Amino acid sequence: MSEEMLTAKELMEGGYLQEANRRFFHPLGLAMFVNVNNGSVGVLRDDDPEGWRYEGELLDEAPAKARKVQEEIDQKRPVREAALGYWIQPLEWTEEELAAAKAEGKRMAALLQGTGEES
Repeated sequence: MSEEMLTAKELMEGGYLQEANRRFFHPLGLAMFVNVNNGSVGVLRDDDPEGWRYEGELLDEAPAKARKVQEEIDQKRPVREAALGYWIQPLEWTEEELAAAKAEGKRMAALLQGTGEES
């Protein structure tokens, strides 16, 4: 196995940063960013309940970058699934952890809907 470190510019231009944000960070109210001048990485937190989203010029480039990343996923997924039996590494949860996570999800949904009631 060989490893190669991507530069901040490659992370951005390849669509990896966009898709990590769009698929994971933005729905959680977070936005990962990179500084192409010094290569630093950070994450911003937004207190708006709907989280971040792409707009304007960034949105213009988004479909092409998303397609590029999806094509890479489509190419790599069968190999990973054949070798490991999964695409995304599963985690084992105890019954108590699973019940607590489900209860918290219901509580958060009620808060976001403005009812303040737990289901």
